[in-house]
Amino acid sequence: LLTVRPSLDHYGVRSLLIAGAEVGVGGADDTSGYDTSHGWGRLNVWNSILLAQSEVKSVKNAGGELQLSWTTPTNAATKRPYSVSKTDSLGSPWTNVLASPVTISGTTAAWIDPDSANVGKRFYRVNIGQ
Repeated sequence: LLTVRPSLDHYGVRSLLIAGAEVGVGGADDTSGYDTSHGWGRLNVWNSILLAQSEVKSVKNAGGELQLSWTTPTNAATKRPYSVSKTDSLGSPWTNVLASPVTISGTTAAWIDPDSANVGKRFYRVNIGQ
């Protein structure tokens, strides 16, 4: 993971390992998220590496509606490891955007800005975590 993203700290590595883990492989009591029997799930380093390589592949602005999309591992549909943050200035704090969830179809994740009035006036980032 550090070869792909050398700037990661131990919190970032932990988040990528958790987000890449597979759930539901330990039996009926293996639930999504953390559980005392199976932890965060079965480690899947390939998924974690794919998450570490996540980059926005497409930015579209059609009719004032901004859409971001990126490639995602197949387990992301059940893990939902992404959130989107925004800021109006790089010197300002980042705010999580909760109004519009990330949608996942196959190996593509996408997010649409619900506040089309300010498209082009702010910065966005995709966050990975549990």
